[in-house]
Amino acid sequence: MIETLFSCILLITFAFSCVEVANLIAEKTHLQRVVREAARETVAVMNASEGRKKGQEVAHMYYENPNLVQLNVKLSQKTQGTSKVHYAEAKASYPYKSDLLGKEVELNAQAIFGWVDDT
Repeated sequence: MIETLFSCILLITFAFSCVEVANLIAEKTHLQRVVREAARETVAVMNASEGRKKGQEVAHMYYENPNLVQLNVKLSQKTQGTSKVHYAEAKASYPYKSDLLGKEVELNAQAIFGWVDDT
């Protein structure tokens, strides 16, 4: 009888853990999509504010409260020899709160798109 009780508790704990890990992976994937789309849009239009706007639009698709997504998009360049290297970088963070445990985890994601102009 006691073995059955302990086995049930262990299996229930394992099931809840699996659900929580699956939710965490899904939230991380959504955040990665937000930064990837923001960086891609920044490259396409060469404007960081348009990339940030696109990232916020994508965040509205995935999150109940997209204002919690802290998105930072920048466009920069370096000179290497006779070439200019351009970078569009998007970083985001999101405070994921566990539905089962009530604990909060800060998720982070980053995407960088680069290209070279030979002059």
